[in-house]
Parts: sequence; C-alpha cells; structure tokens
Amino acid sequence: MTVVRSRRPGLLVLLTLLIVFALNRCRTADPLSLLSVPAGNPCAANPNPPPNSHAPIICIDDRTMPPLIVRPDPANAYRSTVIQWWTVTGQPILSIGFDSPSPVGYIACLPDKGYCRSMVSPSASGTHKYTVTVTHGDKVATLDPTIIIDTN
Repeated sequence: MTVVRSRRPGLLVLLTLLIVFALNRCRTADPLSLLSVPAGNPCAANPNPPPNSHAPIICIDDRTMPPLIVRPDPANAYRSTVIQWWTVTGQPILSIGFDSPSPVGYIACLPDKGYCRSMVSPSASGTHKYTVTVTHGDKVATLDPTIIIDTN
C-alpha cells in the first residue's frame, strides 16, 4: 500500500482556514462594514458633483428643506458599482428606498450622518425611480429622483 503525501500540507491547511474565515466574515458581517467609509462628505464642498457612472455620488441638498434638491437627477450608474448618497449638511437622518424590483442590493445608511450607499446589482438595467427621505428633527422631506443603470 502506497501513501501519497502532499509536498506542502501546511499550505493546504492555511488555504482552507482562509476560505473558512472569509466565508464566515461575509456571512456574519454588517454589509456597511464590508465597504470602506469615505473620509469626508464630497457634497459639503460641491453639492453639484460631476457625473461618474463608475463611482456615482448623489448629493441631496437639504440646506433649505423642504424642498430637497437631488443632483444629479437623473443619475447614471454602471452595474456592480457602489452608489453613494450624501446630504449636503451631513447631519440629518437619510433613507433611500426603491420599488420592487430594486436595481440595488442592501442599502446601508449611517445614522445621523446623512449618508447611504448600496451596490448596483450585476443584472440591473433600465430607469428606476427611488425615494429619498430626509429627517431634520420634526421636519421630514421626500423626493422621487431617477437613476439610470447603464449596461456597459
């Protein structure tokens, strides 16, 4: 009887442990923590961001709410990109909602930071309306802007 041994058994064990750790991390982690949080609010300095379908930033101007102003509207995004929504003030509670079928996955929002983000689904396409809701104390404002998913 011949026993076949791997020349690198330690490498196989290490690779197996890394895969188990990665799968467990993805399964149990808060989706917001899986993505890095940007260092600053780009909408505070420029509430009219340049269009960028590869890394869309959408600014919600809440300085005189109501009304809200969303820029760009419509916004464009490619599949599998992260969309970031920021309020200009960076202070209020921000929430984003899409009707079904949603072109994005889980929408993660930071409480009281005026910031949300989500990843566009790899199979998404077309034009979608969504709801932006901003809450400043007892004031609540909503708007229904549009996002266009490009199928690059």
